[in-house]
Amino acid sequence: MDFYGITDDIEKSVNERTNVFQNILSKNILYIDGFKEFFDKIPQFLQVCVATSLRKDNLYAIDKKLGIYELFQEKVFSIDEIGGKSKPDPTIFRYTAKQLAVEPSECLVIEDSPNGIRAAKEAGMICIGLSTTFSKDKIVDADFVCSNYKEIELKILELLRGAII
Repeated sequence: MDFYGITDDIEKSVNERTNVFQNILSKNILYIDGFKEFFDKIPQFLQVCVATSLRKDNLYAIDKKLGIYELFQEKVFSIDEIGGKSKPDPTIFRYTAKQLAVEPSECLVIEDSPNGIRAAKEAGMICIGLSTTFSKDKIVDADFVCSNYKEIELKILELLRGAII
């Protein structure tokens, strides 16, 4: 690191950066508007989980504020479980489907990032893009694009309308 004029201990710098990031996460993160109301309407017989590109230590920082593990009944999967392969690599989604004992084609992913959408599609899953973080033109690879959770709810009902027997 001498070439760049960096004299600080690298591990110390990484730890400081991680602590700052986790502090910001634990204080400032909120659920996307409308998520809790949407989540509360999901039928109990459906498996619901989180498949994230966050490392577990960062996820724990978020959990302190949002209670993700309790909400998702411990069905929270991190890239730490798959060797650190981050989205757009589809491994996190394939791993999650396997943990839930379902085929990828039976999964519906709600994603707000282009990399997450690419990963879901490459894993063989149906994907709804949520344009809360990125604009709609950045998430066009999703099967469906919605602006908010109310639109997602309507889209799911529309998709199921012909399948309920």
